[in-house]
Amino acid sequence: MPIFSRPSFPQSLFADQPWYLESYEHDRADEPFVSRNNVNSAQLFSAGGVDFIFVHLECNAPDDVLAWANRLIRSHPKRRALISTHMDLGIVKKPKTQDGFIHDPKGRMEWTKNHGKQGNTAVEMWEKCYQLHPNLDFVFSGDQSRVTALKLSAAADDGHLVHSLLSDYHSLGAIRLLRFRPKENRVDVVTYDTMLGNFVEATPYVPEREQHQFSLEWFPDGK
Repeated sequence: MPIFSRPSFPQSLFADQPWYLESYEHDRADEPFVSRNNVNSAQLFSAGGVDFIFVHLECNAPDDVLAWANRLIRSHPKRRALISTHMDLGIVKKPKTQDGFIHDPKGRMEWTKNHGKQGNTAVEMWEKCYQLHPNLDFVFSGDQSRVTALKLSAAADDGHLVHSLLSDYHSLGAIRLLRFRPKENRVDVVTYDTMLGNFVEATPYVPEREQHQFSLEWFPDGK
């Protein structure tokens, strides 16, 4: 079980902002710093004529946190939902060798790092949360620098596609930018190297350009 410390960015820093919705809280006296005080949080914003709810979930969020996320997303059905979390896409089974972190099969992850038996794998988070919501469009994740970049589109319970995107360029200086184009029903995904000043076409582990520069269908009206 990992050692949890006080959040570096507690709720008190953001609570007065108009876009800040809330963070998950609990009253377990024996775990005062586990899962609470902005470790899991949500914000509301609008852009380009589209209203969003953005929910941020900790690594391997346990069931009580997922129940909180489900409540928030369901209470804002007219907002398009975005989720970020630490682990989602990556090496499917926990690698047994260092080479496995690069070459083993990739997809939604089936192993955990946090919360012991209470921690949910990425697959379980999909089943218990992500796939349930007709207004969820994207799940963003990292924590897999040797996988670096990966994308997966899967049908939710209502049939619409939820796009999951891994972006972890580690020390390469690259950042992932998303341009939402609601009138054209798409999102353009761009990866830009801030150190070299150019677009990323390939990386040592991911030579395919289409993993770094691509577009995805997106229907902000929920089609």
